[in-house]
Amino acid sequence: MGNVYQNETARRVADEAIRAGYRAFIAKRGHYGIITDTEGTRVVSFQVDLCSVDFGGNYVTSAPQRTGTGWQILRHGTGSAAEIHRAMREDPPAWALCGAAARLTTLEEHLKMYDSSGYAEVRYPAGEDES
Repeated sequence: MGNVYQNETARRVADEAIRAGYRAFIAKRGHYGIITDTEGTRVVSFQVDLCSVDFGGNYVTSAPQRTGTGWQILRHGTGSAAEIHRAMREDPPAWALCGAAARLTTLEEHLKMYDSSGYAEVRYPAGEDES
């Protein structure tokens, strides 16, 4: 499990994403999560380490043994709305794909693939509700 700082920071990142118009999910361990667009067509992962936030993109390729399932978008960020917008606009770089065909991972695929993470959607920023 993440420590209190990591968990609070992950929640702050989720809140920023929601305010920016995205959907956010936090894993049961508390220190990492995912952000997706409203349609669930792409997933950006985030993780809180020490005093920073890292963002990564997720894809499915024709050669997963060679390419893995994603790439690092930003390391040592703050989790700001600007960083979230940037991460949500990034496409996989050619160096990460090694010539393989790729498409972005959908929310449905990601939740199924990482079911053990126990993601829960954050519906409202902390301290706010639907009213």
